[in-house]
Amino acid sequence: MRNLSPADQRDLFLAYFFLLVAVAYQMLGSVANAEDWVQHAWHHWGEPVPSMRAEVQKP
Repeated sequence: MRNLSPADQRDLFLAYFFLLVAVAYQMLGSVANAEDWVQHAWHHWGEPVPSMRAEVQKP
């Protein structure tokens, strides 16, 4: 995602939103909690500096 514009990043997130919620639902057992955690993860994904994102992509 390093080379994607913010709009493209948003579009990618929206494309996978329901899949991510489904996975989170399986883990948490609640649709509301699953949606909250997916949104929470999305908001926090934008916070790290770019070098930290690279470490996440290539652990």
